[in-house]
Amino acid sequence: MSNWPAWAEFLGTVEARIGELRLRAGEECFYRGHADGAWPLQPTLMRLRLDQAETQAVESDLFFEFQARARELHQQHLSDWDVLMYMRHHGVPTRLLDWTESLGIALFFALQGAPGSTRPPTLWLLNPYALNELSLEGRDLITPRNLGWDPDDEYYYDYGELLLEEDRFDWELPLALYPQQKSARMGAQRGWFTIHGSAPDPLDKLCPRLVRKVELSEDVAAAARDLLGLMGIDKYLLFQDLDGLAIR
Repeated sequence: MSNWPAWAEFLGTVEARIGELRLRAGEECFYRGHADGAWPLQPTLMRLRLDQAETQAVESDLFFEFQARARELHQQHLSDWDVLMYMRHHGVPTRLLDWTESLGIALFFALQGAPGSTRPPTLWLLNPYALNELSLEGRDLITPRNLGWDPDDEYYYDYGELLLEEDRFDWELPLALYPQQKSARMGAQRGWFTIHGSAPDPLDKLCPRLVRKVELSEDVAAAARDLLGLMGIDKYLLFQDLDGLAIR
């Protein structure tokens, strides 16, 4: 591989950035690939740039409409949290950000060219355990169901029920989730999520110490494409449905 020196240097940089995140033994880094390095770590719902009331109205409308019309999901006995994750994987604006535990998969998404890109593709790294430590009592990932726990009512509110509350989300900073991987796409992509709370700003602005950013030079991008091809990391692998087959 002619670009091997650049690739080796890139891997060294990634390793150094992971070290800066101070992950503890047994903790995994989350990765996310951006085709344009200018893109912030902001969920699609927050990118609409609406005020709080408008955001709440749009979020509710999108969820209940999707839930009602997603016939393929009606027989799967999914929770509202599960439905929310299907929404994200099928392009509906949500307060979720996709992450993966696989460097290779993050690189694949970083190399999906974006029209009008102004910056090189970028790899983002996150310490999800330290992220949760800012808002939660323990340093661990959280199952979505526990986000709806109300100790006063002794009841787990589902996502759709929270949407009907005035103060629907009682956490401010983004949190890292550890949900059941019920979606085939989520399993194939080894995917996890962060979920924004009441603060709409990008994660990299809210918690800059917990993320690192590594740009891909042209030589690194070329080497990564070659390696991903050899390893069989392609759209059909990551989108294991008819859509993935059609665009293979």
